[in-house]
Amino acid sequence: MYRKLETAVVIPCYNEEKMITQTIKKIPEFIDHIIAVNDASTDDTIGVLNKLKKPIHVL
Repeated sequence: MYRKLETAVVIPCYNEEKMITQTIKKIPEFIDHIIAVNDASTDDTIGVLNKLKKPIHVL
């Protein structure tokens, strides 16, 4: 929570298996919700997102 407001980040993902972990790790701690939109990736982007320890909403 930042200044009594909830904040969210929406990340579009298409074949980001190699870079999505680094991207998620760079998100500041005050962000309350991370929403990753997997756009029918053909690699293992969804698998990587599911293994991350931060709570991520995957669509």
